Amino acid sequence: MDVDCQEYITSWNRMYNEHVTVDDACAVVTNYDEYAKIYERDCSTLKFSLPNAVTQLLKENMPKSVFESETVALLDVAAGTGLMGESLRRAGFNGFIDGVDGSQEMMNKAQAKCIYRKLNKVFLAPDTPMPVPNEHYDVLTCIAALSQGHVKPELLTEFARVTKSGGLIVFTVRNNLTNQKYIETLNSIVQYLEGDGTWEKVKCFSTEQYGIDLASGPSQKKSPMYSLVYCYRKL
Repeated sequence: MDVDCQEYITSWNRMYNEHVTVDDACAVVTNYDEYAKIYERDCSTLKFSLPNAVTQLLKENMPKSVFESETVALLDVAAGTGLMGESLRRAGFNGFIDGVDGSQEMMNKAQAKCIYRKLNKVFLAPDTPMPVPNEHYDVLTCIAALSQGHVKPELLTEFARVTKSGGLIVFTVRNNLTNQKYIETLNSIVQYLEGDGTWEKVKCFSTEQYGIDLASGPSQKKSPMYSLVYCYRKL
C-alpha cells in the first residue's frame, strides 16, 4: 500500500469512526471537540470540496447584488471550523455570517478566522429548536452534517422555520452505501415540505464530497465519495 493511500485511510477512519454509526449525539459532540485539532488537516487529505460547490451554487442562484450585499444574513448550520464561511468570503459574499454547532472546540477554530458575526453552541436535535426567531435569515446552509450519527433529517423543518420567505436553503447529504436509509428518510421529509407549500425546489444534484470513498473498506482504488446537494427556496 502506498503512503498516500495509507494517509487517506487514516484520515477516513478519523472522519468516519464509530460515532457515525451510533445514535448518541453527546458522544458525537465529544468526538468533535477532540477532533477539532486536526479536522481541517483530514479535510485537506480527503480533498473535501463541498463548501466550494455550495458557494458556487449560491452565486448562480442569487443576484450578484444580493450575494455581495452587506445586509444579507446567512446561517451556517453545523458550521464546524468555518470552512463554509471561508469559501463564501473568498467568493465575494459580503453579508453577515452566523453559525451554530454542537462542538465548542470546532467553533473556536471558526471564531479565530474572524469571518462569523456570531457563533452559538447549539445541540442540533429535532426536539431542541434553534435559538433563532422565525424567518430571520436570507440564506441557510448545512454542509456535510446531515447523515447517520450526526444531524437528523427532522431538522429540515427548523431550517425552513428560520429562513425568510424567498430565502435559499442549501443542504447536503453524503451518498454512499452506509447512508442510504438516511437518504430515504430525508427525501420523504423534503417531499413533504415541498408538497405542503413550505418550499420549492431550485436545484438538486450530485457532486464530489471527498476524493476517496472507503465506505466499503480499504482499497487502493481512489474513487470519489459523492454527496447529494439540495437547494430549496422558502415560500
